[in-house]
Amino acid sequence: MLKTWKYFGVRHFSNRPLPITKDEFQARRASLVHVAKPEFPSTYGVSVAAIVKGASRTSYAPDVYYPFRQSSYFRYLCGINVADSFLYVTEKQSVLFIKEVDDHTALWDGNRYTPKDLQKISGVDQVLGVKEFEGFVAKEIRDKHVLIELDDFKDSPLMELFVKRPNSKLIPVVDKIRWRKSDAELELMRETCRIGSAAMNTMIKKGKMVPNEAHLSGRLEFEYRKRGAIGSAYPPVIAAGSRARTIHYLDADQDISPGDCVLVDAGSDFEGYVSDITRCFPISGKFNDPQKVLYEALEAVHNDCLNFVENIRPLKLNELYFHMLRSMSKHFTKAHLFKNGMSKEETYSICDELCPHHVSHYLGMDVHDTFSISRSIDIHSNVIITVEPGIYCREGIKNIRKEFHGIGFRIEDDVLVTKDGSEVLTSTCVRESDEIEKHMNNNN
Repeated sequence: MLKTWKYFGVRHFSNRPLPITKDEFQARRASLVHVAKPEFPSTYGVSVAAIVKGASRTSYAPDVYYPFRQSSYFRYLCGINVADSFLYVTEKQSVLFIKEVDDHTALWDGNRYTPKDLQKISGVDQVLGVKEFEGFVAKEIRDKHVLIELDDFKDSPLMELFVKRPNSKLIPVVDKIRWRKSDAELELMRETCRIGSAAMNTMIKKGKMVPNEAHLSGRLEFEYRKRGAIGSAYPPVIAAGSRARTIHYLDADQDISPGDCVLVDAGSDFEGYVSDITRCFPISGKFNDPQKVLYEALEAVHNDCLNFVENIRPLKLNELYFHMLRSMSKHFTKAHLFKNGMSKEETYSICDELCPHHVSHYLGMDVHDTFSISRSIDIHSNVIITVEPGIYCREGIKNIRKEFHGIGFRIEDDVLVTKDGSEVLTSTCVRESDEIEKHMNNNN
């Protein structure tokens, strides 16, 4: 007979009020089943069961663990931030499976949840221990179409059973619900963007003439936590000088030369919702002439992209990308980036090389949120996107003038798309070149 457990899961606790109510989590789970049903016409009449695995707690040395971050899909559907958990959802019930915790574990790892605690957060019908998960699921899914990410269960004894049942991928269905943010989510996104912007501003102001990229990384983490975020949403890109041409440069440990500009791509994680901001600034407090010319040209491109998001309906991210290329050709030509004698078509091709990444992605609980949603479809209101044109003057790109070689810039803001316009959630983060210089050299 299974032991009845009083306590579950090591608590990642806080005294703050819950940012999302249990009613909203219940509505999300109901939407999951509702959206999934029409997806499977071949199994019409068969009910749907969604099985969601939470993230695991992993170590890199005995008793030394990586920082834990819950799977955003699991947390979105129940709000529970406990490692090694499972969620089972059907039209009739939601059951949470949490690792049982004894007194010895609590002595080392801290506070625990009662079933009532977990139900108050998530609104699930039942809380069981993870030891009951396999037996429960094996019994319940015999007549179900299973919504699941099979890779999450490749080492599970249930895998053979899962593949015998009709099954479909979970993530694309949840993404359809997650794509548009609720009112509560919008407030959380506004707050994480406020925190991210304020932290970036302080880092830039206090970053004048620091000797190493690591100083900036440490300052950002401190500023996030000081303002109530759990910390960084992702490993930040902090790239000085020519290292800024490496789009995902993550070392952040090299010395900074007095004439360098620094590219910082970073964001905060507040209650599971993330910001994503990129700014560039001169470590000396003043751009040199080629840096300023190129930065202001990119700033003009960025403003054109923001205006496109504000005014164009229907809005598609792929169309925004092509608008960025046209704007780059225009403003980089004005800045005399290209060598003489180039046609407009040739400059388009070079701009595609200069900015090899997309201009936008969706944003929310993950930095690249709802990744299964196409960038070719019309964007609805209450979707949050990034706008991030960049230019990376790398070796091998022909027909750009020598004085710009080695420069890498990107400017990125987070934008809420509304029915009739947009809201730049990171508008308080310094961005214009003159504004950045003034900010760095103002002693107040």
